Amino acid sequence: MVERVIGTLKEQCIHRQRFDSIQHATRAIGDWISFYNHRRPHQALDMKTPAEAFALAASPAQFPLGRYIVAFRPVQSVDFGAVDHA
Repeated sequence: MVERVIGTLKEQCIHRQRFDSIQHATRAIGDWISFYNHRRPHQALDMKTPAEAFALAASPAQFPLGRYIVAFRPVQSVDFGAVDHA
């Protein structure tokens, strides 16, 4: 599953632009991750966003007592910090 997300990130974000700095890349990738989690519907999730699917899976009203649900959380952006080019 992670490989699919990384492949989509590369195809839809990283390979489509040239970044001027680490900060520019971090901001663009963070924006894409937010879009991926909250606005982009996924066919595998019955055309829901990952955030919507996770909210439904985490809702106790959706499932009878005694049942256990494994849910995938939306991916998180990572702040790599500053890079020293000394």
